[in-house]
Amino acid sequence: MKKSNCFILIFIFTLCFSGISYGDTAELIEALKSDNEEIVSEAMTELGKQGESAIEPLIDALSSSDSNQCRNSVIILGRIADERVIPSLINMLGHKDDLTGVYASNALWRIGNISVLPLIDALSSEDPKIKLNAVKTLGRIGDSRAVDALMEFSKDKDELIRAYSINSLGYIGDTKALEILYNALSNDNEFVGRFAVEALTNMGKSSVEFLIKGLKSDSSYIRMKSASALGRTGDTRAVEPLIACLWDNNADVRGAAANSLGFLGDRRAFEILFVKMSDEDPRVQSYAADALIRIGSFAVELLINRLKDEDEKVRINAARILGRIGDVKALQPLLDILSNDKSYLARAYAASALGFLGDPSSVPILCNSLADEDSLVRAYSVEALKRIGTSAVEPLILALNSDKEIIRAGACEALGFIGDRKAIEPLIIMMDAEDRSHQKAMDALVRIGEPAVEPLIFSLKKGNIQHRIYVVQVLGLIGDKRAVPVLCNLLLEDSDSVRIASARALGLIGDKNAVPFLCRILEGNYSDSVKVTAVKNLELINDPRILPVLSKCLFQEEDIVRLTILKTLSNIEKIDNPEPVILLLKSRNTEIRYLAAEVLGKTKEKSAVKPLIDVLEDNDWLVRYNSIKALGLICDPIAVDPLIKRLNDKNQRVRFAVVRALSKIGELAVEPLISVVKTESSFVEFYAELALSHIGEPAVEPVIALLKDRNTFVRQRAVQILSRIPDSRAIDPLIESLSDEDKYVRAGAITALGNIGDPRAVDPICSVVDEYDSLSRINAVYALAHIGVPAKDRIIERLSSDSPAIRSAAAKTLGYISRADTVPSLIGVLKDSDQQVRLNAVISLGKIGDKSAMEPLTQMLNDEYKYVRVEAANSLLYIGDKSSINALNNALKTESDYEVRGAINKTLKLLEQK
Repeated sequence: MKKSNCFILIFIFTLCFSGISYGDTAELIEALKSDNEEIVSEAMTELGKQGESAIEPLIDALSSSDSNQCRNSVIILGRIADERVIPSLINMLGHKDDLTGVYASNALWRIGNISVLPLIDALSSEDPKIKLNAVKTLGRIGDSRAVDALMEFSKDKDELIRAYSINSLGYIGDTKALEILYNALSNDNEFVGRFAVEALTNMGKSSVEFLIKGLKSDSSYIRMKSASALGRTGDTRAVEPLIACLWDNNADVRGAAANSLGFLGDRRAFEILFVKMSDEDPRVQSYAADALIRIGSFAVELLINRLKDEDEKVRINAARILGRIGDVKALQPLLDILSNDKSYLARAYAASALGFLGDPSSVPILCNSLADEDSLVRAYSVEALKRIGTSAVEPLILALNSDKEIIRAGACEALGFIGDRKAIEPLIIMMDAEDRSHQKAMDALVRIGEPAVEPLIFSLKKGNIQHRIYVVQVLGLIGDKRAVPVLCNLLLEDSDSVRIASARALGLIGDKNAVPFLCRILEGNYSDSVKVTAVKNLELINDPRILPVLSKCLFQEEDIVRLTILKTLSNIEKIDNPEPVILLLKSRNTEIRYLAAEVLGKTKEKSAVKPLIDVLEDNDWLVRYNSIKALGLICDPIAVDPLIKRLNDKNQRVRFAVVRALSKIGELAVEPLISVVKTESSFVEFYAELALSHIGEPAVEPVIALLKDRNTFVRQRAVQILSRIPDSRAIDPLIESLSDEDKYVRAGAITALGNIGDPRAVDPICSVVDEYDSLSRINAVYALAHIGVPAKDRIIERLSSDSPAIRSAAAKTLGYISRADTVPSLIGVLKDSDQQVRLNAVISLGKIGDKSAMEPLTQMLNDEYKYVRVEAANSLLYIGDKSSINALNNALKTESDYEVRGAINKTLKLLEQK
């Protein structure tokens, strides 16, 4: 918090514990200007406590030019709620700051009924903002004394006044306004009409006749809101008009009408609502269905009769609704549909309806439907059985003995969803089935979960190998730790396939008690596939005890096991003993060497540095690549020289890996890399440059020293490196290099100085522009652009250069600086003889976006070079002033080039949308 704010807070807290004079009040009112919420809050609290004594000073504060003080004064006056503040608050309704007007309205609303008559008087104000906010405030207060005045203003010429007068009449709810509200429904302004229908909605039953008339409005919104409101009135006079609305061409209106008919619950709507369940719009279908469900019991017999209709859609819709109504009278008709109907959809929805009815007597037929030829019927039958729940368990268990696979599978699925313990044993038996029902049984047991663990463990004693595999898989997916001891025993004693399943299950459960058993697999005489599975699942458990075992097993295992162990060690990023991994760097298997290098890098073992250096000559580039990455992670200076030698590796990815590794080693690699830069003449020095650039700050001083090297190429490399490491220490040496005899050294030094961006370089760079070759002069202009505002005047001077390339570069870079005070200079070169200079000046004026450039840019729409004309149109768009539309239209009349016309049309379109 700033010191000044602290002093204000201390002052306010002092006032809390002392007598307060008018002078103190003035200080508190002054504090209302603060941007600090804590200060304002304390000041407002204290002023509120003063009550009447603060009224006059607060009213005076309403004329403040400070918006915070004005708003906060309004809020406090509203809290004080004294009749004397009402005229001042009414004046604030027209304040130029709209938010202050809102606060004034809130304050008058808090004051309440005593402000009604003054607000009615304010309706005659000549200030439209006062009038509008007074209308809104009267509606919020809700006093019927305002009704006559608001009715009068509902005919006002101003559409907003009319709309909010209607809105306020709705809040007050006086029936005197009904006729006016109805007339407003047909208002040409839809905004007024929307408020009118909302107001009528608030009137309840007294507005029914008018809302019925609203159903015939030209506005679909008003028809929809009227239909929706009629349902809430509970008046049956609306039934027939709402039925007519079910044929409206607007789906929202039809949906609202259907919904309201459901609330009214009149049986006259039954037939048409039933028809509308087949409406083209899904929302209307849903509303019609919900309405029929609400209409309920009296419709049951009618719906049951519909189940016999020849039309498939009629039977389907009847089944859907009967299920949701839930009347048991529909049970037998629905069972008949499920058993006999030729339509698969009718059967499916009958099954679904039986599930909602929940009657246990439907279970046998639902079980038979599990064999239905249609998958949707089968799925809905499963869902129905699941809804019926425990009453369905016994019949479903019996269904497991069916000779039809599809019934058994469906029964398994339903039993899994129900989750009753009585189903566990039958489901365990079903796992031995030779068809797909065994998988459904397994899924069901996993869904049942914890209650199935003990029975599953017991079943291991009497099952064959395949049964044990299935049981182990289920136990793993359930994830209960009670299964761990049994799974550990199976891991050591059973067949390979059971061992593999047990290892996977133990990995899924993740209990660390399994680690010794999985480790014994690695140390024992077991098959490679079992060991591989054990390693993978040890990784899932992630216990530090596995590290020595994994390291030890690297000596004695087959390649496939070694590879798996190495991948695990790489993921764990820890290692107990690096020696076995180091030895694997000499393996004949390329993938093993590759992974061994990766593991050693991630574990950052110093003892691995020399073995990794030896591998830098490996025939496989991936092995070399991982070894280099590893040396970069370990960061041992011993590796610097061997790494530098690999800068000439024939593989580019390896060379870049060397650059990254040396940059991680950092300062210790600088001097060897400097030696490369000084001595190499092949592409190797490029990678050495990159490495030094990545190392950054520690390399600056040694690279600066290279600026005085006799070898021109060395000096060139030095300025290249310094251009990538912007460091102020290089400024003076680089300025000296501006006098170098080699133009590429000069150009590089200019670029480096520009990247550093220090104003001290401006004059030296400008001297290069005046004295040396064109490459250096162009680089100099762009460097000055990087330096920015301090170089602005020097860049402007270059607009007068004899060289078109210099003038063009200067015009372009002024756009990057983007300062309004450069606009006159850029306008001055719009008549340059060189088209590229004109083009860059036009582009820069667009980037700056100053309106003073608009007239010159419109003249450039006639330039002889078409791309100047294109960019002139684009720049006028960036400036965004509509006054350029006429000039653009005139240019369009004479322009024949396709690209220029496209740019002008685009600018015109976007400007006209603003």
